[in-house]
Amino acid sequence: MSDEESSSNPQRKSSFFQNFLKNTEKTISSISKDINRNFEKHVARSTIVNMLTNGAIIQLISKQTNQCLSCYPNTGLDAKGTSSSKNPWTQFKVKKISSNMIFLRNLGLQQENSYLTIYNGTLICTGAGDTSCTLVVSESSDHYIRFESRQLAKNYIAASSHGSILPAQQNPDDDCVKFSVKIVEDD
Repeated sequence: MSDEESSSNPQRKSSFFQNFLKNTEKTISSISKDINRNFEKHVARSTIVNMLTNGAIIQLISKQTNQCLSCYPNTGLDAKGTSSSKNPWTQFKVKKISSNMIFLRNLGLQQENSYLTIYNGTLICTGAGDTSCTLVVSESSDHYIRFESRQLAKNYIAASSHGSILPAQQNPDDDCVKFSVKIVEDD
């Protein structure tokens, strides 16, 4: 068909433009989806780890129980704490060492030796704040945070579905090692 025939036939022009618009919308939609996927993959994911700033007060919410990791006066631990911002037993102050390494000190225990640490495969909240208390923070593919002992590689903080603290787990993909983070106060 010549340009003359095309210009003299308004129906064909309309059809051409409708197809053009339809294909353009499909292309824009596809590009938009790619951008959103890449944003989620690279920006949103790194933001969770980056929000653990030095001096921030946080709560760790177990994926298993949807409740907070909690220390008690007898230095016991569980994942059954309330998420009230007035509950110091479920709050931890972040001491950032590097982009993915932190110390977590419990605010309920009024003593210096109240850092989370994995000692002989068991999570305790009486660490002295030395290198044995260093936790490596990483993010799971489903956007939860995992806390691994730097000193005991592949030993992750873990909680059961009933809220009890499990011996340190070695599989970073288990739900028992996954926590979300609630910022109570940002320093």
